[in-house]
Amino acid sequence: MTQQYMIYARTAELAGKILLESRAESYRVEETARHFLLASGLPVAEVSTNNTGLYLTLADHDNNMIPITMVTRVHNFSNRLGRIYKVNNVSRQLTSGQIDIYQAYDKLVEIDRAEYSEFNKDIANIFLVMSFTMLLGGGLVDILASSLVGTIVMFSRMLHKKLGLNEFIRGSVTTLSIALVAHGIDRLAPGWYSPDLVIIAGLMPLYPGTLVTNGIRDMLKGDYLSGVAFISAALVTAISLAIGVVLGIFIFRGVLR
Repeated sequence: MTQQYMIYARTAELAGKILLESRAESYRVEETARHFLLASGLPVAEVSTNNTGLYLTLADHDNNMIPITMVTRVHNFSNRLGRIYKVNNVSRQLTSGQIDIYQAYDKLVEIDRAEYSEFNKDIANIFLVMSFTMLLGGGLVDILASSLVGTIVMFSRMLHKKLGLNEFIRGSVTTLSIALVAHGIDRLAPGWYSPDLVIIAGLMPLYPGTLVTNGIRDMLKGDYLSGVAFISAALVTAISLAIGVVLGIFIFRGVLR
């Protein structure tokens, strides 16, 4: 009897994993995964999550059924609002009877596959930094310099993936490199562009804005544990970014001036 309901637990687990990896709010992860579990018709469908793990149980009041309990640890995170929308859409289709649980699982497997290659994401990050430079009022030289800063962000992701660096070390090393390069170019060609503006533009893709937003929303929904966890993670990331920038500026303005 337990085996026939395993597909519901697997589907809920996959949906919750995708949402967590995509930086969805904890209450959204729990509600969506619970919808997949309730599609089984069993009365006991419980889901709990924090910012790094998912815990779910599917059971019946009948003692003849062994409860299904799963624990999933999530390691890779990125802001993917499109994935959140697609998973929620699959949940709505399942609950409305448009698809069955097997079709829902297949759709989630498709969503879980990478939408864009790492190269495309890196190129997008470079253009993102350049766009922020334009938005902040930078000129042509500022934009060209920011493309180099965007390249540093790209290489930091590659280094992070290859060496398995934690987010604190990655943030510090990345922003230190950005500050050194920005002020180094200014030292070679003084007055041609604004290094501070370029540094700010380089920080924008790294800033943990989604974590702060999700933390506040979770706390307002009553999920204080996950809310504090999100805000704590955002605070650690912000501190790492600040340390790298301050150290880079200090080296040029304090040590090498």
